[in-house]
Amino acid sequence: MAQPRFTAVLGCVALLAASGHTRVAAREASVDAPHAVPRALAHGLPAREAAQAMSVPPGFAVKLLAAEPDVRQPIGMCFDDRGRLWVAECYAYPHKVAAADAKDRILIFEDTDGDHVLDSRKVFIEGLNLLSGLAVGFGGVWAAAAPDFMFIPDADGDGEPQILLDG
Repeated sequence: MAQPRFTAVLGCVALLAASGHTRVAAREASVDAPHAVPRALAHGLPAREAAQAMSVPPGFAVKLLAAEPDVRQPIGMCFDDRGRLWVAECYAYPHKVAAADAKDRILIFEDTDGDHVLDSRKVFIEGLNLLSGLAVGFGGVWAAAAPDFMFIPDADGDGEPQILLDG
């Protein structure tokens, strides 16, 4: 039987959950306050536990694709036509930093041997500032890094960002 088509998308949700930016709903624990999150869960769960704690409708599945320390501060992600996962890491958000201190980057995760495990991790570009989103297509990566919208060519993996819009 083929895996559910939405496994990868929910895997991205697991990626975000595993990075410590999620909270487990109060319904998961018995607490008196209707919106209270138990103190032990307030800071998130370890990656595998976060993926296991998710509930999804029948026919869906959650698979952990990446977690700390391989990815930190994920703010955006997408897949390319080769099935690689591209992740925008943003260390500056919500404040722009000096250019010398810019550490935001784009990572590429890939399954190199067909076993449905992302076993390769590469840094595509680093030194971006206030990176908030990305999309892959037309020979490169489209990236939003306020106030700029840029295109980063990927012909040989070392394209320089081209600012298309600023302001």
